Amino acid sequence: MVNTDTYLRSVTILAPIISATLCGITIACSFNDSLSYKEKHLKQIVILYYLCNVLAGVGVFLAAFFPVWYAWAYPISFLAYILFHIYLFRIVLLMTQNTSVDKIGAIHYLIPVGLALFLSVFLWILPIEERMRLIEILEIHAPAEQTFSYYVFRARYWMDASFSIYYTVWGLIYIYRYHRKMRLSSKAADSTEWELVLTTYCLFSLYSALTYLFLPTHEYGLSIWSIASAMILFVLHIELAYPIFVRRYQMFAPPVPPTEQRQYHGEITINKLESYFRKKKPYLNPDYKISDLVEALDVNRSVVSQFINRTYQVNFSRYVNRWRLEEVERLRKLPTYSDARLDKLVMDAGFSDAKHYRRVKQQEAAEKEELTRENGQGRMD
Repeated sequence: MVNTDTYLRSVTILAPIISATLCGITIACSFNDSLSYKEKHLKQIVILYYLCNVLAGVGVFLAAFFPVWYAWAYPISFLAYILFHIYLFRIVLLMTQNTSVDKIGAIHYLIPVGLALFLSVFLWILPIEERMRLIEILEIHAPAEQTFSYYVFRARYWMDASFSIYYTVWGLIYIYRYHRKMRLSSKAADSTEWELVLTTYCLFSLYSALTYLFLPTHEYGLSIWSIASAMILFVLHIELAYPIFVRRYQMFAPPVPPTEQRQYHGEITINKLESYFRKKKPYLNPDYKISDLVEALDVNRSVVSQFINRTYQVNFSRYVNRWRLEEVERLRKLPTYSDARLDKLVMDAGFSDAKHYRRVKQQEAAEKEELTRENGQGRMD
């Protein structure tokens, strides 16, 4: 029969695993509904972050109840803990609009992966009985041994704490810099909630690493500190997932002082523009703006506007609406839309409503008729 301590420990360990799993699945299910590259990129990082949470939590569960399995999963658990800190740092970079978000070096991943591979090879060499004995010694914080094997196993906890300190400090620095820039903006109050969530996450990441460093696993789930940390992590998982799922995260860009005007590094061509619209279908977003295209292509706003005007002889709004008209015709041919009402058809194509669709279609038909008339007159002359 399960005693109270075992029940309490299992609930404490499993609660964050369940919340991370459900939140990760929720974000994954909404991935294809993303309206921009930034939103997809953010969801990718968040999903990987939740996956690391699940793997790390499973490691703790195995260590507490199935030490034999944990002896084999030890390197995976180690890697999940390290990547947990890295992906959290990348979420901070994304949410604070830092330009280095896509430039994080491969070394950030190569070091923990290399250490995990070394640990895996070391474990294969070490007999399973010795592995079990060392893990038990470390989990109950028994007196240290003066052996190489012990120091290799013990280093796993110190490396986890070291990575946590490094990425937490840098994460807090970026949040502080972002806060200073946002104080100049009228949207500063709107960013406060996210700053608080990200700061709490960073501090909790450090707290959990240090707790696991000094708290024996056999006490995890029984002390007030471990129970509190599990409940906090449970809430934080939901606090991170819900705004992203309903698109209320609002990644506000801080104002750029005149002396620090943004530099654009992208280029716009017919092939690049049409390929982006064809593959990403940004026009499905009824609120799609030219500023969204500027961010996606990393090209100056005036350059984008002039290019569309010069190449297609229409403004940005009409260019987007033409793609929506094509989408309406494409959807009409699909069996799933054979009996669909016009309102649903046009809204799924990116129009705000049927009235908007009719107005755009009439405008395009009138222009086409005028061009046909002008061409006819030209041939007569």
